[in-house]
Amino acid sequence: MVVLAIMTVLFVLVAPVITSLSGNVTAASVAIQGAFEQARTYAVANNTYTWVGIFEEDGTKPSSRNSAQPGAGRIVICVVASKDGTSIYSKANAENQEAQTLPSASLIQIGKLIKLENVHVVDASAQAVGKRAARIIQQGDLIGLASGVSLFSFGYPLSGSTLYTFGGSAGAGANGIVQFNPQGEAISNVGSLANPSVNLEIAVRAAHGTHADNAANLIALDVSGLTGQTTLYRP
Repeated sequence: MVVLAIMTVLFVLVAPVITSLSGNVTAASVAIQGAFEQARTYAVANNTYTWVGIFEEDGTKPSSRNSAQPGAGRIVICVVASKDGTSIYSKANAENQEAQTLPSASLIQIGKLIKLENVHVVDASAQAVGKRAARIIQQGDLIGLASGVSLFSFGYPLSGSTLYTFGGSAGAGANGIVQFNPQGEAISNVGSLANPSVNLEIAVRAAHGTHADNAANLIALDVSGLTGQTTLYRP
């Protein structure tokens, strides 16, 4: 466990600031899965809390250095962790469904900011995807697409002017956060501290500009609320 923790810290230190991937929907889904698994591994190995932020922006426009433009076609992912191992927010208020802004001064970025081109977050809960049956994922457990305000939010970068706000209201594009605790458990939606989810899900399709490709290249990534383990499902 000590070796794993040291390796994780070294990875954080040497990782580049941003990685951009432009490829098919399979590569994108694997990258998203990797971000979730990295966050869970770090939380368990370092006895701390981590959060994975998902933000979808307008893929037809270049990423701005001033402010992000919500939309469709480019998925941005950021993983952060609590510096001191505590949850850094009021659990009592969170259990009362009060949204929690994570203080930047108490966070450290894990790895690099990831940008996935030509992909779009969709709601696939009404259909079967591979071995994942239809209608078993609750609407409130759709990562970034749940109605209402996300339980958590944080800004990127962690210092200076904010370019992305992960969490909060989804607005024009997908926007959400998943937390992993020191036991590896995952939560996302408002009120889930008191009522943990069985499974969370993010599904993606290929996109051309801001338009999703409705062909069968849909992939769903499910995250177990109890264990934090991830599973990819394909048609």
